Amino acid sequence: MKKKTIYLFLVLGILILIAVLLFYFWDSSERREAELSPQGLSSTEAEQEAAGEVGEVLVSNPETGEEEPLKTALMPPALFNAQGKLTKLYDNGFAMETLGFSFADGQPREVEVLYQDTTVTTLPDGASRYQGLAGLSHLRINQLVLVESNENIRGKLKFKANYINLLP
Repeated sequence: MKKKTIYLFLVLGILILIAVLLFYFWDSSERREAELSPQGLSSTEAEQEAAGEVGEVLVSNPETGEEEPLKTALMPPALFNAQGKLTKLYDNGFAMETLGFSFADGQPREVEVLYQDTTVTTLPDGASRYQGLAGLSHLRINQLVLVESNENIRGKLKFKANYINLLP
């Protein structure tokens, strides 16, 4: 009877140890989600050059009296890069929480970034570069990235990336 109890506790201890190890090493945040939809992307050249409407601060133009988006040295009419922390990984891009610099109201927001065949991902060492979707395999949740785009990303929640630089 005493031997059976010892074996029972030994087996239970091993099962608990395995469960704890699986829980510790199983990181569900790294799993990729379905592809991002291209819906909502700028499709024409005029849309790519124009700023989005999210987070805009409207001010009255003293000459015309019309309301127009705020333009200052800190918030120019066109922005082509954003920095943030990765929050979700998709099969063709990722979502990141920006620091708010690409929005006139300065509020942090989650933006979706789509990869293209020409997107170049550069690792923190600066020497390793990957083109297209191959760069996605090097991204991790909570990693800091700097994203550059050919389109004006001011006030936009979804855009295509040309360069992804992973920050140390």
